[in-house]
Amino acid sequence: MNLSTIDVSILNDMRRWIVYIYFGVVTLGLLGHVLNLLVFTQLRIFRENRWILYLSIESVVDIVYNAVQLISYILQTVYSVDPQSSVLVWCRLRSILLQTCTLMSAFTVCFAACDQFLCTSYRLNLRQMCTFKVVRYLIFIGGFICFLHSVIFSLYLY
Repeated sequence: MNLSTIDVSILNDMRRWIVYIYFGVVTLGLLGHVLNLLVFTQLRIFRENRWILYLSIESVVDIVYNAVQLISYILQTVYSVDPQSSVLVWCRLRSILLQTCTLMSAFTVCFAACDQFLCTSYRLNLRQMCTFKVVRYLIFIGGFICFLHSVIFSLYLY
């Protein structure tokens, strides 16, 4: 099957537009998460809310995820270097970081939903379980579990 010059031109234009759109979306995502962090950490009204701590952690994790994806994509498209296939350390590190960030983002949303359920419960003992100390422990333990899961998974990936 031969591709005509028009088909090749259309494919090249599509690739170029995909690169532009991807860079735009990732840049806007990074900017949005940075603005979230600035608003959540600078305004006094948000400092006493446990839910904001969950959202702040999620924003940090998503910034790391977007940065790793952007670096990988820049190396592949701009410099035509594929570090995943040539450098084993980068392949494993990228796999660990991306999976840890994805899992941690999901964990924080689940923790925030559980915290919201507990603090709006009609039972007093459930409402008293919701403290900043518990939130910090949950985030630390959840991050540790996500990291261990990602390391074990990446060891047996290839």
